[in-house]
Amino acid sequence: MRDAYKMLMKATAKASVLVVVVYAYGSPMASSFRPAFLDAPFAGFHRAVDVAVFGGDGGLGDPRTAIVRASDSVKETLSDSMSQ
Repeated sequence: MRDAYKMLMKATAKASVLVVVVYAYGSPMASSFRPAFLDAPFAGFHRAVDVAVFGGDGGLGDPRTAIVRASDSVKETLSDSMSQ
């Protein structure tokens, strides 16, 4: 049981670090480091996280609403970048 807990915590830590790195890489300050084909997806992820956390209407509010708004924004950004 203890090993399962350690594995879960390790996986959670890795995923959290990955999300933070991708969020930071998507920031406007990092735009000069991104290749053009990755610019839209990373910037879209950054904006989606900002909307989910700081959102225009009520910030986090209902977490399910924030997740849906964020995923819709990412889907739109990815489909726009793929169609170009």
